[in-house]
Amino acid sequence: MLDVAGWDRLARAGGRVPLQQSAVYGQALAAGGRRVARLPIGEEQGVQVVERSWAGIRVVLASRGPIGAGTHRAEHPEEIFRAIRAHFGRCLLLWSPQHLGPQMEACRPVVTGYGTVWVRLPPDPQELRLALDGKWRNQLRRAEKQRLAVREVHRGPPVEWLAARHEEHRQAKGYRALPVTFLQRMAELSPGCRERLVLIAELEGLPVAGIWLQVHHGSATYLIGYADEAGRRSDAMRLLLWRGMLALQRQGIGWLDLGGIATDRAPGLSRFKLGLGGAVTIEAGTYLRPLLR
Repeated sequence: MLDVAGWDRLARAGGRVPLQQSAVYGQALAAGGRRVARLPIGEEQGVQVVERSWAGIRVVLASRGPIGAGTHRAEHPEEIFRAIRAHFGRCLLLWSPQHLGPQMEACRPVVTGYGTVWVRLPPDPQELRLALDGKWRNQLRRAEKQRLAVREVHRGPPVEWLAARHEEHRQAKGYRALPVTFLQRMAELSPGCRERLVLIAELEGLPVAGIWLQVHHGSATYLIGYADEAGRRSDAMRLLLWRGMLALQRQGIGWLDLGGIATDRAPGLSRFKLGLGGAVTIEAGTYLRPLLR
């Protein structure tokens, strides 16, 4: 099994890295009692997996992997199956590769593909701004003229305010998201500004919006965000995301995953994310494979 330093070297060689394949995500799962493994696949690839038990059946989840050099497709799934079987023993594998490769006949599709938007963060801020949708860019100009103060925070009441408002909003709307307890574990495991970026917008000294961008292996993920009525009226989320992308850019982060889109269930949020000028990616789906031999 690879240590965190070895996993970081492998992950960075592959370009954009999904949150579910980041070391900090696995560490947060392990801190919650899950059995997690970062398994090498050959010399240049790897997959992070987590063991769960459903109705007494051992199930291993491999979400959005493998990662590493040349992982635009899962070229050698049998190597992945052998590595998981050797580490965990007999189990059922639920595998969600980013892209399909050959030799998938023995896998049964069970869930359709996850859709998200990846935004490339070029070194030139002007290039990044020009990539924004025209309407999105005009609304950003409006937000920049508001009396919004943007603060970067790492701990304390502002972060707690963001997490609490996010959870209240999630429960009110009934959508699925990472639970607050998991977010708290991730925060404890990534306390510095180079591991997570939390920005709060304030109006007349009061918080009105916030975002949390998690940084991992040269990529970043939009983890949570919230805006109250005053924040929505002032377009605070646009300003926060723009400032966040600039901050990531200065760190040398190359990609931002906007955390999923669902045009049928949340068309407004999907349009908002698409306005950032990223590329829509529909992943391969989830496949079931018994690993019994």
